[in-house]
Amino acid sequence: RGALGLAGAKGDGPVREFGFAVRPSDVPVGRGLGLLLQFVILPLVYWPILELLGQTRDALAEPARELAEKATGPVGWATLVLVVVVGAPIVEELFYRGLLLGALRKRHVPPVLAAALSGAVFAAMHLQPLQFPGLFVLGTLLGLLVLRTGRLGGASVAHATCNAVTVAALALG
Repeated sequence: RGALGLAGAKGDGPVREFGFAVRPSDVPVGRGLGLLLQFVILPLVYWPILELLGQTRDALAEPARELAEKATGPVGWATLVLVVVVGAPIVEELFYRGLLLGALRKRHVPPVLAAALSGAVFAAMHLQPLQFPGLFVLGTLLGLLVLRTGRLGGASVAHATCNAVTVAALALG
């Protein structure tokens, strides 16, 4: 049945249980946040880390490059876009910001701490140590957006925008 089925059978439905809703205003807000994350916030997060570790942005992009190498031909790239830009943001937002963040808030965990905890779990589950700081910042900011709006729409669009920028850079690079 999955999480959405469970919400319908035992809870108040996916919109009330997980904030599974999108409003038109979520699109520009999400796009703006996703672009801000990719082009300003994450570079600022990684600049001292890469300097300290003696690494380059190439090392940071390696997992994404490895994934893109598996996409061959137009069907492979279309599948990659479908999974990474559409599917992953929806599924991950439902789980990390809808289910996990919602559960933490129901247990009266303070909002910022709940957003940080869901961001930490999100980052850890990607199993990429060098990407952990950026994923943590991304997950935490998406959690704060969900707490502010009460829905997953903006966070899903921001997440999809971040992933789309990465896929576009890989396709063009």
